[in-house]
Amino acid sequence: MDFYVGIASYKRPEASRTLDYLDSLGFPKERRILSVQTEEDRDAYTRSGLSERVGTFLYREASTAAGNRNTILLNVPEGTNVVFMDDDIKQVVMEDLGLVPLDTLEKFERMCKLGFATAQKNRTICFGLYPVANAYFMRGGYKKAAICVGTLIGMVATPGITFCEELQTKEDYELCCRIIRKYGACIRLDRFACDALHYSKGGCEDAWKDKGGVIRVAELLVAKYPDILKLNPKRPGEVLMVKRGKR
Repeated sequence: MDFYVGIASYKRPEASRTLDYLDSLGFPKERRILSVQTEEDRDAYTRSGLSERVGTFLYREASTAAGNRNTILLNVPEGTNVVFMDDDIKQVVMEDLGLVPLDTLEKFERMCKLGFATAQKNRTICFGLYPVANAYFMRGGYKKAAICVGTLIGMVATPGITFCEELQTKEDYELCCRIIRKYGACIRLDRFACDALHYSKGGCEDAWKDKGGVIRVAELLVAKYPDILKLNPKRPGEVLMVKRGKR
């Protein structure tokens, strides 16, 4: 069950923690895909040498992270397993009497293959990880129907299933809602999480700083998926999953 790692990057040509992590694992260069969404980034990533650290370097004009991710989906054959990773991941960790880094290629690939196998078992096409690296909460095997954060999402390239390019934020949530609607499941592996630097300079920094825009996206998603999501009353702009049988 081979898979590709797809990294959609924006305004971060100087370095990539995720590529450093993949280098440390010895993850094969030919199974790495790096995508950018502006001509400026295409040139900057080429000058900095990041484009040389992957097997495939892609450029397609896009205005959102969703569009950048879709560039990767549009360039792989149907049925390809793709693990989307943000470009600022220090490492992936596992709960085992504390947080244990997945510091070998075997451990990392075993986790990814477990995700795809669990998705297949539940007749769906997507899996993600626990949203925060906190061993106290990372218990149990997996959740069958979950909204997964896009820091790391594994997906089988499927006709008609792409990220919503109209959304500046929460395109990962919208994708998971759509997959739950269609397949009845979106897997979350609860013993695994990413140690990542969120909301750092570059990437989606500007979109997340637009608090009004973040709130509007949350309201839009709740209106579109009222059977799956509800607004978080304590944190404007955030959403929660609706308990089964309630709205």
